[in-house]
Amino acid sequence: MSAAQPVPKMISALVVVDASANAIPEIHGEIVARLEATGLEYEMIYLLGSSDRDIRQQLEDLLASEPRPIRVLQFALPVTEAAMLRGGAQQARGELLATFPACYETDLSVFPALWDAVAGGADMAFAARTQGTAGISSFQSHLFNKAVAWATGLGFRDIASRTRLLRKSVLEEIPLYGDFHRYLPVLAERSAFRVREIPASEDPRATTPLLRSPLTYLWRALDMLTVVFITRFTRYPLRLFGGVGAVFAASGAVILFVIGVQRILGTPLANRPILVVATLLLGLGVQGFAIGLLGELQLYFSGRRTRDYRIAAVLQSDPPALPAGVPDPLPPGGPDAQ
Repeated sequence: MSAAQPVPKMISALVVVDASANAIPEIHGEIVARLEATGLEYEMIYLLGSSDRDIRQQLEDLLASEPRPIRVLQFALPVTEAAMLRGGAQQARGELLATFPACYETDLSVFPALWDAVAGGADMAFAARTQGTAGISSFQSHLFNKAVAWATGLGFRDIASRTRLLRKSVLEEIPLYGDFHRYLPVLAERSAFRVREIPASEDPRATTPLLRSPLTYLWRALDMLTVVFITRFTRYPLRLFGGVGAVFAASGAVILFVIGVQRILGTPLANRPILVVATLLLGLGVQGFAIGLLGELQLYFSGRRTRDYRIAAVLQSDPPALPAGVPDPLPPGGPDAQ
């Protein structure tokens, strides 16, 4: 009886080349050194999502000077990092995927610890920058991770880290789109994959913008709400919409009750906006409950086509040996093999 993971034979390194890329030849040399230390066969795949001429020239020079095989996937249109990772995973030949940004982010001395975690049974291991420079960027990152940890109930400290080592099945089974690459550890954990967070130091050469545009903060807040919904309430929409609707409906009902009592005691209803507010709250409550109920009905009728589980391993015992001369009732391969 065994549940051991298959021993990987090859690592595919997916290097995301976006507008933040810099010093590609130096980063390439560091990644190759870490991959060679594992003793496994490896391949380098650069995911080119930037149209910057300088970045493209760096890759062309690397292709011309590097003796080892390198592949560059240039996307026809600007796409998100999540789409680039999906495209790279489809082209990768390795059982393990190592993802890196084409810029200085995490001290790559953490890679052996990532390898040990995955070799020890984890499906995904990522570097958490617990030691880095203090400043506005560090404070924003800390605040963001605290908010995600509180909203999802998981204690990850640096989910946006782009330095990861994971099994290919993680990207194959998780629907990754939009900017959800930042929440990959959360999505993997909620999909029953074994996720390990490995403390690491930030690369001293890393540079991050102090402030971003207001829309960036808004999009990330909305993405976080989406992740919370799909990880907690996808299978229970009535709990979310019905719960919110119950609060609105209860508030409206209490206000209407108070107004009704006041009307019986002689207080007129004319020129009382609170009556409109109470009616609106009651209507919103009923609508919220109806939306949740429609979601439950949709899940009920589509449940047979939806797989919300993952089998991590199959454990079985060897059948006892048959006495001499007794024929095996089932041929090798089961009853369908006859």
